[in-house]
Amino acid sequence: MAGSNEDLLRALIESDVLVISTPLTPETAGIIGAVQLDALGPEGLLVNVARGPVVQEEALYSALKHHGIAGAAIDVWYRYPGPGGTGKSSTLPFESLDNVIMTPHSSAVTEETFRGRSKEIIENINRLAAGQPARNVVMTGPPRSAAEPAS
Repeated sequence: MAGSNEDLLRALIESDVLVISTPLTPETAGIIGAVQLDALGPEGLLVNVARGPVVQEEALYSALKHHGIAGAAIDVWYRYPGPGGTGKSSTLPFESLDNVIMTPHSSAVTEETFRGRSKEIIENINRLAAGQPARNVVMTGPPRSAAEPAS
């Protein structure tokens, strides 16, 4: 059952913790912005284990910096290291904030995860070879800008 933006806001007002685990798609890119973080409130916590661009980068940084939310645990980012494994995860200094826990997008690194991923890859190769669409396709284009409203 699909909900509306009003349903999301109502749920956030009533919640203490928002755990984001949705895939990044055109419908979910930027779905959490300043309005949603404001609804979560100054005692709310955000945990993002989905993809960084599901949450609007500037809105999250501002909410954390100005204590619009109590804190965040972030395991996904807006930029990933370049060649040689160096680079910053964001253009914004999340690491300077005292109310954020940052991990290097490795919270789900287990043998079981790799076995499951391998099985899904093999299944998708077989589906494509049979002329069927792949499953669990993730958006690869640029995220929606903060100025564009979430659907």
